[in-house]
Amino acid sequence: RHDVETAGACREAAVEIATGPCLPALMSLVRPSGRPLELRQSAAETLAATVFAVGELGRLWSRGHYEEGLEQSDAPAKFKEALVLLNDEGVIDCALAVLQSGGGQSSLGTQESPAMRIAEAAGTMLSAMTSWSAEAIMELQNRQVLSLLLVGSIDSTAPSSMRGDGAPRCVGTLDAAASVLMFAWQHPSGASSELLDRLIEVIDAGVIPYLSRVLNIKVDWDASDSPVGTMKAKAAASRLLC
Repeated sequence: RHDVETAGACREAAVEIATGPCLPALMSLVRPSGRPLELRQSAAETLAATVFAVGELGRLWSRGHYEEGLEQSDAPAKFKEALVLLNDEGVIDCALAVLQSGGGQSSLGTQESPAMRIAEAAGTMLSAMTSWSAEAIMELQNRQVLSLLLVGSIDSTAPSSMRGDGAPRCVGTLDAAASVLMFAWQHPSGASSELLDRLIEVIDAGVIPYLSRVLNIKVDWDASDSPVGTMKAKAAASRLLC
């Protein structure tokens, strides 16, 4: 977490993947298909890690701290290309196709299946995309998928084994939904009832008891990583309540 050199190398690798022929190939493997679930899981987690790393660079860039990301002289141009390609190549389409397939609901217990790992990776992609891309946020808003993100895809608050911060499996979709609603609130469009429509949509879908479950997750303050991810989920839930 605190190894800047290693983080920079990971981000450089992510930019190379995002700007090369691997990106469409990974998305092809991740989409629901007849391919082995273990193969799709590996591809989904690789794609999620790539999108997450580029998203981290997007946040650094937006805050004027780009020098903390990539060190190569041609980095800014390749980084901006990566941002464009993640939108243009259809990462959001790929992630939504996974969530709409229903694999994330295969179990409500602590036992993770490959399908649930794939769905969690899709949520991570959407969370990363909405952390820096207004275009991604508006696309999700226009598709009216908030109820899918909140209660229709990954409804387990059990800890993830894919992440290293002890977050619940639903944190990616929860964070993406929070970004969409907060953006709609802060940047009202011409349709004055649009935000109200989205709020009614998620309330009808059962978002209040869902958020209650998230906010009541017990925090293990003695664990090395668990409090970090749990508080991320609680923060996203609080943004939604706001």
